Amino acid sequence: LHTAYRRQRQMCIRDSRGPGRANEHTAPHVVAGHDVIVELAGQGELSADAGLDLANALDLPSKLFGTEVTVPVYDVDEETGERFATGERRDAHVWHCSLSVKAEEGELSDEQWSAIATDFVREMGFVDEEGERSCRWVAIRHGLSTAGNDHVHIAVNLVREDGTKADTHRDYVRAQKIAGELEVKYGLDVLESRQQNARTLSANKPAAVSYTHLTLPTICSV
Repeated sequence: LHTAYRRQRQMCIRDSRGPGRANEHTAPHVVAGHDVIVELAGQGELSADAGLDLANALDLPSKLFGTEVTVPVYDVDEETGERFATGERRDAHVWHCSLSVKAEEGELSDEQWSAIATDFVREMGFVDEEGERSCRWVAIRHGLSTAGNDHVHIAVNLVREDGTKADTHRDYVRAQKIAGELEVKYGLDVLESRQQNARTLSANKPAAVSYTHLTLPTICSV
C-alpha cells in the first residue's frame, strides 16, 4: 500500500468531483467513515450538494468547540534554498490521507477498501471504541489515478467528538508501519521502499509475508 498525506485548512470533499489536478474524479462515493457520516452519505454517487453536506458534518466538532489545531508555517530562503520556520502558524485541523495499490494489482472492491480504510483509521488512533473520543472521518473512492492506481482518500477531523485534539505525533512513521501490517493482512504486494526500510532497521530479521502498497495520510485543515 502506498501512503501519502498532508495538512490543509479546508475539508476537500467537494473537490472529489470532476477533473482533478492529476486524476480524473469519477463517480465519487463513500466506502467507509464515522457512523454519522456514513448515514448521511447513504448509497451511490455523491452530488456536489451532498459532498458539501458531508464536509460540514465532518467539520462540526471543530466549529462547535472552537478547538484550534495548527502547524508551523515554513518558507524557503531564496539565497540558500534552505527551509525555515517563519514563526507563524496556520490552521491544520483536517488530516487527509490517500491509500493506493499498484495498477498491476488491479482494482479492489468497495468492501475491501472499506475494511482497509477502517482498520487504518482505527490503528492510527482516530477511532475510540466508546465513541466519545472518536474523530469524524470519511473514506471516498472516485476512480483510478492517471497511472491506473486504485485508491481511496481519507479525511479526518482532528478535533474529536468531545472537543479534544487527536494525537498526530510521528503520524508518518506510524502510517507506514500500519500500511505494512495491512499489506500482510490483506495479501497486497510488498512496497519495495518499505522492504528496504525494514532491512535497514532490522538487517537480521527476514521480512514476514508480502506487503501491500498503501498511500500515506494527507492532512487537510479548515
